[in-house]
Amino acid sequence: MAQFNSEFVPAFPYPIKWSTGVNTFDDADRNPKTIGLAVPVESIPGLCAYLMALEADTSKHKQAKVWSKENGEERKFVVYINGKGKESQDGNGSFGNINPKKIDSKEWESSPVVPADSQIPF
Repeated sequence: MAQFNSEFVPAFPYPIKWSTGVNTFDDADRNPKTIGLAVPVESIPGLCAYLMALEADTSKHKQAKVWSKENGEERKFVVYINGKGKESQDGNGSFGNINPKKIDSKEWESSPVVPADSQIPF
């Protein structure tokens, strides 16, 4: 359950923008809608740390059916990342932001150390 009495500290410096719309690609008959995420480059490390903190905190894991092309629907553990939004003025989609609260995790450092270029093995 959300703790509304604690100070809000965002998980990343800039929120992620999401939007939905009409699919204009050649598979629009099967998939009439699209969704897009705009992740600010400065927020990528925070997003990665947030996802790893969600993985480490099993209280955030939920059972859900996730589509698999290989074997149809199956039950998997998932984490939900929620955002808020509005309908677009033209009525063809919606848009909003994903701006979750930072998760303090002892199992995952929220500021992972990135090795110097000479230490990257590829």
